[in-house]
Amino acid sequence: MPYHYSRKRPVATKKPAPKKKVAIKLQVKQLTKTQLKQIEEHSKEHSKAHINKMVKLMKMGHSFSKAHKMVSSTE
Repeated sequence: MPYHYSRKRPVATKKPAPKKKVAIKLQVKQLTKTQLKQIEEHSKEHSKAHINKMVKLMKMGHSFSKAHKMVSSTE
């Protein structure tokens, strides 16, 4: 009998290619004068950790209100 009728063909196994490490570059910008003024006023009511997290998010491009909502929801 021919080979393909008597048993299944052996399946060649491929090793997965190793994952390449890709450096992700974040767009870090400086805060505007308005944002700095908002943070200064805001810091009177919130902890230093809260403010630092907000500044980090704002430097990554989030707005003041978006950063505040994100930080407040995690605390």
